[in-house]
Formats: sequence, structure tokens, C-alpha cells
Amino acid sequence: MKFVYRGLIIILILAGSFIALDSVWFAANLQYELATRGFLKNLDLGNTSIATPNFLSIPSLGIKAPIVYAQEAAEPVFQESLKHGVVHYPGTAKPGKMGNAYIFGHSSDLPWNAGDFKGVFALLPKTKAGQEIIITDQQGNRFIYKVVETRVVSADDVSVLDQRQYADKYLTLQTSYPLGTFLKRFIVIAKIKE
Repeated sequence: MKFVYRGLIIILILAGSFIALDSVWFAANLQYELATRGFLKNLDLGNTSIATPNFLSIPSLGIKAPIVYAQEAAEPVFQESLKHGVVHYPGTAKPGKMGNAYIFGHSSDLPWNAGDFKGVFALLPKTKAGQEIIITDQQGNRFIYKVVETRVVSADDVSVLDQRQYADKYLTLQTSYPLGTFLKRFIVIAKIKE
């Protein structure tokens, strides 16, 4: 019997630690599940009429964040930029332009780290083909992209940055996967809706 109690205590401590260390992800998922099941009637799952410059919205998931344009491809620059929103990878196409606009954000982060966007992409793995992603550029022009594919890639896979020979207007979103790790990347590929 002592063994069972010790086992339960260990499980409760581990579960509590997981929730405490990743409370942003837990809260985002709980709110999303309650809203999609009809328990939260007034949850704003996204405003499709955004016109704020440099903004990303995935209305079906309630994801909204400013887009920060990193000036160089350096880890310290990325980490500072991630405190303020999702980050546009330098050298990739700008939203609405030919090529592949590449934007990444945190799915989780340590609670004591600075920033308001530590779990902005916590729900990104719930993305499905056909969903819309709305982006505004630096002038406030609005572009709607339609998700065509999702996949998981290794952390060192740079093929997702490919500009696709500038043949069309693509958007790639990326976050770390699975939750709480940086082992792999969850990728969402979308094509502009014309």
C-alpha cells in the first residue's frame, strides 16, 4: 500500500511540475478546448478584420501576435525578438510577396523568462489544412493564406526556409515540438488566397 501512495504522490508532483513549468501552454489548451466545446461562449477566437501593421492571426485557434522583423539571423537577436511577438526570419520573403515568408514563435517557455508571447504558438499543432491565417504587412495591407500542409521536421532541417523559386506566395509558420522541447519543429505551410 505504501508503494501505491508513493507512486501517486510522484505522479501528482510530476503533473504539478509540468503544469507549473508550462502554464501558458496548459491555459491556452484548456481555454481552446472549453471554447470549441461550447463552454465558453464569449471567447474571441480571432478577429478577421485586423488592420494593425505587422500582425498575424489564426482565427480558428485564437492566435494573435505582432510580427517582429529580426535584423539578423542570430540566436540572441531571435530570443530578444520572441519576447515581443512572432519573428520573421531575415532573408525570407515578406508577407504578400513572391517566395516563402517564414515566421516562428514559441510554443512554450519557462515561466520566469521575460516576454508576453512565451506560448503564442502553443496551439499551432492543432492547425488543419484549409484553415486561414491572416497577416498584415508593414503598411497594414491584409493577406489571407490558406493552410495546405502541416508536418514535423528535425530541428536542423533548413529546407523549410526554401523560397520555392519565388513561384508563388507562401507562408511557413514554425514552433518547437513536442511541447517543452526543442527536439523537432512543427511546420505549417500556407499559400496566399487570391
